[in-house]
Amino acid sequence: MRLLFNVMVTLALIAAGLMAIFTFTAPPQVEANFAEKAPNFFVLARTSKGYQKIKLAHALANPSDYQFWLDQEEVALNVGDIHHIRVLQSDRDSQLIRFNYVNSYSSTSIYRVSKDQQLTPVSYEINHQMGQGVIVMIAFIPLIFIARWLAKLLANRLFPPAIKQTNSST
Repeated sequence: MRLLFNVMVTLALIAAGLMAIFTFTAPPQVEANFAEKAPNFFVLARTSKGYQKIKLAHALANPSDYQFWLDQEEVALNVGDIHHIRVLQSDRDSQLIRFNYVNSYSSTSIYRVSKDQQLTPVSYEINHQMGQGVIVMIAFIPLIFIARWLAKLLANRLFPPAIKQTNSST
């Protein structure tokens, strides 16, 4: 019983520690000043050659070169990287679109496009990046030792070891 308890608590503490590392090392979500804070905010554009990913700054500077309104609910764009673009909300005047970018980092750009091709960025978030993996590799071994120590401490409190009786003869 103690062994199972130790293993389960150790695994739970390691999982909680890893989640904390990823949560505290992720950059904050950007909801304003996109040109400055989110230079890799991508949008999906359609040209005569098909779909392509372009940066928001370029799209805003050259809106007449591209078509931003999507004629399908979901697009998977394979250009060496894997990108998934999905229409989250659509009515006759606008579409809310999520662009998931995956390469050495993973990010999510959400933007609104109107029927008259006006782009409005809504949010940008880096979901994970290579640096977080390095931090996890460095922190994983101390995390295991700390989790194991805490689990053992908790097990000793909840399931005290039996006191051995000695038979002494005088």
